[in-house]
Amino acid sequence: MRDHTRDPTARQPVLVVAFFGSEWDEAALRRALGGAAPAYRDAPEVAAQRRSGGERIMGLMSATGKQVSESAGSTAEVDSWDVAVGDMLCGCLRTQA
Repeated sequence: MRDHTRDPTARQPVLVVAFFGSEWDEAALRRALGGAAPAYRDAPEVAAQRRSGGERIMGLMSATGKQVSESAGSTAEVDSWDVAVGDMLCGCLRTQA
């Protein structure tokens, strides 16, 4: 995402693929740490992210990524979701430009 030589719509799909892959990899750990969630939600870094304006995209990616990582049966299914969500987010970026 920090490669500003590329258009945001070219960078977004790469971000979604990486994010969904990491969500898939971390699903079991996330479930194990569920009891610690309030501490993470209340962290100063989270509040700073919410104020930065990226809350909607990250919220959508987080919620969708969590759902996909917990329900997908294979990495191929995760891959199909990350492509679809990446395309959707690119559409959103295009309309805001």
